[in-house]
Amino acid sequence: MHNPSLANPAGLTAMFIAFTHMLSFSIVIPGLWLYINSMGWSYRHLGWAFAAPVAGGFICGYMLTPVTLDERSEKISSPFRPSRMKLVLGFFLCLGITGHCLYAFWHHLHGVFVARFLVGCCTGTVVPCQLLIENQAIREDDDTSDNVVLRSRMVSFGAVQALGTVVGLALATSFNKVHEFYVHDEKYDQHVIVGIVGASLYGICLVLMFCFISPNDFKATKKECDCPPRSSTASSRLGIFVPAVIYEHGQSDVAALPDVFSTTVLLVFYFFVNNMLTGIEVLHAPFCVDNYGWNSAEIGSSWLGFVCFVLFIGLMTISLAQQIPCNRRLFGAVVLMFVTYGLQLQPDEPREQYVAFLALFAAAFCVIDFAVTEIYMDKIGEGEPKSRTALIKMEVMSWFSHMAMFTRILGAIVAGYIYDYYSHDDHVSRRPYAIYAPPFAICVVLMGMCVISVSYTHLRAHETPEHLVCRLLLEKKKKKNQKSYIYDKYHTNESIKHIEDSY
Repeated sequence: MHNPSLANPAGLTAMFIAFTHMLSFSIVIPGLWLYINSMGWSYRHLGWAFAAPVAGGFICGYMLTPVTLDERSEKISSPFRPSRMKLVLGFFLCLGITGHCLYAFWHHLHGVFVARFLVGCCTGTVVPCQLLIENQAIREDDDTSDNVVLRSRMVSFGAVQALGTVVGLALATSFNKVHEFYVHDEKYDQHVIVGIVGASLYGICLVLMFCFISPNDFKATKKECDCPPRSSTASSRLGIFVPAVIYEHGQSDVAALPDVFSTTVLLVFYFFVNNMLTGIEVLHAPFCVDNYGWNSAEIGSSWLGFVCFVLFIGLMTISLAQQIPCNRRLFGAVVLMFVTYGLQLQPDEPREQYVAFLALFAAAFCVIDFAVTEIYMDKIGEGEPKSRTALIKMEVMSWFSHMAMFTRILGAIVAGYIYDYYSHDDHVSRRPYAIYAPPFAICVVLMGMCVISVSYTHLRAHETPEHLVCRLLLEKKKKKNQKSYIYDKYHTNESIKHIEDSY
């Protein structure tokens, strides 16, 4: 099973399926609001359309998430038997084809909801695809993973997912320049092209899966996992890219078992930040159409620039991670986000200022995402045997993933209803404050959480060797002073007692 090269048919097929999942999520984003609006539906329905694929990905991803075989071996394996995995993958890929066909030809709001939900269900197959990639890094002699090969493969897997998001937005931008066309006197528009392209790509995935993936690719069981398999397509627009890079660069130094306080603080922090991102994701298109008259091509271009800037800031964060501790990066990014939202609290907002807001928010969110993930993974402890560590990682990282998906569902729905309420004639003047004031207040709470969590847990995610030596010397000096104080206090008391006895 151990195959150090990624250039094998099964591995490349799994990569292509993961790429198609991310592309199918992002390819509809630029034109989704204009499509729903053309059918006469309101802003609140837009939130439900964004939440539908995430809900589908959560449900089916949970069904396909690996489980432990037994308490004695503590090995991790797929919940389905290897002989049935190809049928399971084929069934979910057919759901993706059906979903894209419904999006292309069922021009009704219910059709959009059902189509996006089915596509979300299909993206749950990213879990067995990731498991297949990890299984190929297992040594046949001792059933353990080659860590070097495994980490590089996970980074490649996450990079392919991020590339899928970028390519999807690029294709959507180019397709959105096509307003309408005719085939045999039948009128079609850009959404038909998007649906046909998505269905075609899933059809290719289905053929490749039956040709190159065999049941033997799912027979291996794991005793370790760096990036636990989960429905990463629904939880993040970059997939597993962020945690994989953190493991690859050694930025996650396993410290201790996660305590309740720090884990809760980080999950709440992640909940609020992802709510902000989800709000921008849902409201970006209607806000730009209402205020600046943008078309779908301009919306797609802005989203493409947003994601590319996030990736650029991510690479910068990796290069500076060893010089700046993650808790300082986290606090600085929250302050930047606080200032960014504060500048938006005004009735009129020029287009150039909004574009600058998107860029600053992208930078702040990327830094926060890397820092929070790094601190969170530092809380995952090591157990004996190594399989125990894998189980702890799977359990704790699943909380992180589930929080992200829950936020994307709840945040999308709430954002749609808020924007719809403040779009009425008697409330439209207060709409900018309704959009930017809650995140502005949340940033104040997040800054307080940064101070409290750092002071309480003493996070040392990036302690340089010089800092480590200084801290140990200070602790040694402190203990020495305490011993000296106890010694002096003891002898002082003995002297006083001797004087009293002499009298």
